[in-house]
Amino acid sequence: MALFVLFIVKDFISTDNFYIILFMHTAVFVYRVYYLLEYKKSGDTLNTKEAIEYWTYIFRTGPLLTGIAWGSMLFFLDNVPFTYDLFVLLIITGIVSIGMSTLGTIFSVYLSLMLPSLMLSFLWLLMHLHDDPIFMILVVPFVVLMIYLIVSARRFATNYRQSFLQESRANLLNERMKLALDGSNTAISDWIIPLNELYISTSWKILLGYSDEELPNKLGTWLKQLHPDDRPILLSALREDLKNKKEIFETTYRLRRKDGSYIWVLGRTRIFYDKNGKPYRLIGTQTDITKRKLLEEMLYEQKESMAHLAHHDTLTQLPNRILLHDRLNQAIQKAKREKKKFAVLFLDLDHFKEINDTLGHDIGDKVLKEVATRFQSVMREEDTLARLGGDEFTIIMENLQDEQDASVLAQKLLHALAEPVVEKENTFYLSCSIGISLYPADGTSVQNLLKNADAAMYKAKEEGRSNFQFYSSEMTTLAFERVVMEASMRAGLKNGEFEVYYQPQLNAKKQKVVGMEALVRWNHPNTGLVFPSKFIPLAESTGFIIELDRYVIKTAMMQISRWYKEGLSPGVLALNLSSRQIRQQDSLEFLTITLAETECKAEWVEFEVTENELMQNMQEAIVVLTKMSKLGIAIAIDDFGTGYSSLSYLKKLPIDKLKIDQSFVQDLPNDAEDAAIIRAIIALAKALHLDLIAEGVEREEQKEFCVQNGCENIQGFYYSKAITKEKMQHILQVGLPDKS
Repeated sequence: MALFVLFIVKDFISTDNFYIILFMHTAVFVYRVYYLLEYKKSGDTLNTKEAIEYWTYIFRTGPLLTGIAWGSMLFFLDNVPFTYDLFVLLIITGIVSIGMSTLGTIFSVYLSLMLPSLMLSFLWLLMHLHDDPIFMILVVPFVVLMIYLIVSARRFATNYRQSFLQESRANLLNERMKLALDGSNTAISDWIIPLNELYISTSWKILLGYSDEELPNKLGTWLKQLHPDDRPILLSALREDLKNKKEIFETTYRLRRKDGSYIWVLGRTRIFYDKNGKPYRLIGTQTDITKRKLLEEMLYEQKESMAHLAHHDTLTQLPNRILLHDRLNQAIQKAKREKKKFAVLFLDLDHFKEINDTLGHDIGDKVLKEVATRFQSVMREEDTLARLGGDEFTIIMENLQDEQDASVLAQKLLHALAEPVVEKENTFYLSCSIGISLYPADGTSVQNLLKNADAAMYKAKEEGRSNFQFYSSEMTTLAFERVVMEASMRAGLKNGEFEVYYQPQLNAKKQKVVGMEALVRWNHPNTGLVFPSKFIPLAESTGFIIELDRYVIKTAMMQISRWYKEGLSPGVLALNLSSRQIRQQDSLEFLTITLAETECKAEWVEFEVTENELMQNMQEAIVVLTKMSKLGIAIAIDDFGTGYSSLSYLKKLPIDKLKIDQSFVQDLPNDAEDAAIIRAIIALAKALHLDLIAEGVEREEQKEFCVQNGCENIQGFYYSKAITKEKMQHILQVGLPDKS
């Protein structure tokens, strides 16, 4: 531009002035080009306040020198015609105007160019002022133009600054958000549902240990990283919130990192719906809360540990006094609600203080832990064993069927200490004294039950230790009677005091023996014959029933086999099978071996099981009885109609016979309800193709009613009570007396 102007006015410039002007413009040009290159080398990055101030100074200096060079050109012109004056002035003004659009973005830089150019031009104009009216008129618009350019440049710079500041603020906010997200382990996602487009921020991928290029922005990427266990739960919850038009969806889940580990994430999503109520966009954040989760787990474990320490004995890990009181309260409320009984057993080790005093507490503690283990081994899972401190223990025994069951547990606890405790080189022979209180007979509060059990325990110590006492003396007497009877039963089995009796079963129409039921009797050496009702309940509660059952089964099988070998026709041998026998793991093995040893055929044998016995564990009973049936043994339901059960078991179990209970027979034929029940049972048996027998038949009219309604097989005193094997053999040989 400078060369163009010089070319126009060359005729009015001397050679010396021409080179001066050319030198000025060349120097300014070199100056500005040099710093332009230096600025580009700096990477166009202004990182410090000093650098910004330095380059602002350079930018101001360049336009300032340019303005001086242009403005001073007028002073080197000689004898310029008026037209040329105007032309040069217009060129300078135009250059300044163009500068406003290029440099006006920074007002101070624009002034650096404009002020020297216009001020020098205005000065030159005044110096060459003459009387030409046109020239005088031009001075006024020139001044106005100068003012307009300054004002316009100011407004232009203000508008630009506002626009620049808005853009800078937006960029700054973006940078701050990015820094905040990076610092808080938070990522952003944006899912546009109609387009199935998902944006996942780079920070999300960095959280998982990936670079931005390694994971595509696809919905499948997020689903793939989601923990398999969390996926159905999260998607189900999201569907539920979308269904309920929730605007905020918040949940926690796990995402898999690149190294295979998982991090916990808190997701908060804003859901947008269209006018039809359909979701079209989900924008959310995902925050890494792994550390928080770990802290929560640690605090939870500490809380659980503290709660355990507060409620358990540190030595044995058993419930302590606090937890015992709580469980006793619960037991009282439950027993009151369900109208049941329970027992509290207070145990104190005999002479334990001597162990601590002679061998120290370390040895004593180890002995206490062994004692606690032994006590736990003889208790039911639902019972509570607590250590109150020192050598005192307490047991809560709930759901008592019989109050004397507490004495059975007491016996087991005493037996648990029968074996000596060996600790290193020391052998300890321990015993304990046990006091028992019963709810509600001996108290209905925690304090009374514990106090009375404690009093009973001291009574046990007064009785010579190593025994148990009930708070009620009558209960203690009954308990000792049970203990004596149990010992007598076990001794009686060894001494051959138990004998198998047989009650014949007949076909009333044919007056023929079709079988017999084996029943046990106890020939006590002191009290004489003891009937089952006196000892069977005790045998069942103590577990002695298993030994007794097996004795009866083996003895009866040997006898029935012997009768068949002698050519007699004893029919089918009916044997009672207890629920304990069913639950024995070796019950099938025992039967198989016994059948072989006694040479008794399976088809000669029938097992009778009561409904109530079956209901104790139906599934287990189905399995065991099915296997017995496969051996060829028949299965009969004893006391049919008296149990609390569903008739559906009739098709699940391998049943061959129903035995009508004597409670329905005793009032026949006068009781209409009993008659209706028996007719219904007979009809049911015929429909299911099952055999039938009525027990407890004592009179002619009872027998006649059963036979006339379709039940021909009879068992009861009408024909015979249970008799010895010798008398049964006589009946098999000569038959029963004619009842007609």
